[in-house]
Amino acid sequence: LIKDCRTHRGEGKWRRATWEEALDLISDKIIDTIKNHSPDCISVYSPLPGTAPVSFSAGHRFAHYIGAHTHTFFDWYGDHQ
Repeated sequence: LIKDCRTHRGEGKWRRATWEEALDLISDKIIDTIKNHSPDCISVYSPLPGTAPVSFSAGHRFAHYIGAHTHTFFDWYGDHQ
């Protein structure tokens, strides 16, 4: 869901976003954060490598490519580096 830009702040009007809109919004925010701040300001959470190896690899590869930090479930407890 995204806020309908035709409404005023506080009205709480939302509409279903298309995949293209959602991906554009996310990529624009990532690019804006990298340009105006630093890739260090972005954190990517990946699933456990044993339960979803493709998602884990894709998340880590993406984060490494843009210079962001990655985290997994293990990082919450400090059990895994």
